[in-house]
Amino acid sequence: MYNEHPNWISSDFEYLSILIHNHTKNEISGSTLQRMFGKKDTQKEYILKKKTKSIIALFLGYPTWEAMERYLIDMIIENINLDEVLREQISQTLCKKMP
Repeated sequence: MYNEHPNWISSDFEYLSILIHNHTKNEISGSTLQRMFGKKDTQKEYILKKKTKSIIALFLGYPTWEAMERYLIDMIIENINLDEVLREQISQTLCKKMP
C-alpha cells in the first residue's frame, strides 16, 4: 500500500502493534502491519479485513472505519490533500501514544 517508512524494520512494526494494542485493547500483528505498509510480500493485492480496519480507525481516534471514511471523503470533497491528512493524523497519533 504505502511505502512512506522505507527504513522501518520488523521490530518497528512490532512496536506499532504494541502501541495499537495498548490504545485499543485489540491486536493487529506486526506481520499484518508490514503487509499493510507494503513491507511484506503477498501473492496478491493485500486487502484489510473488516476487524483490522475497525482497529485502525479506533487507533486513529474514529469510532468506526465507516466514520473515518466519511471524514476522509468530506476532506476530498473539500479538495484537501488526503495523503497529507492521513500522514499527519498517523504521525500525531503515534506521537501521542509513544512513551
